[in-house]
Amino acid sequence: MHFLAQVASFSEQNKMDASNLAVCLTPNLLYAGSAADKTDRVNVNGGGPLQAETGVIRLLILNTDRIGLVSDDLLQRAALLSSCLPLCDDLEAGVVNEETPKMRKKKSRKRSGSLQG
Repeated sequence: MHFLAQVASFSEQNKMDASNLAVCLTPNLLYAGSAADKTDRVNVNGGGPLQAETGVIRLLILNTDRIGLVSDDLLQRAALLSSCLPLCDDLEAGVVNEETPKMRKKKSRKRSGSLQG
């Protein structure tokens, strides 16, 4: 998306703004059904085929700098939640589910059926 945003920033020279890029790339990035389904599908607001998907790609291109960012409020909530719940390390250490070494050895020796065929 960063690359597409950079391409869109030169839209005066290349005539490819975020909307044009979205129209070109949406069928490849957000495939939703067969070609026959796409020609018959219409957006709820009366738009053409793939209009909703094109809007999503356009928003991703325009907001590429915000993708993956987490708000401070959400980080505080996650910290609070992690302090209330048991740590994953405790679960892996066998505090909740104790296994004997013999049980672990049996599990590691099992093969999947894909190798036997």
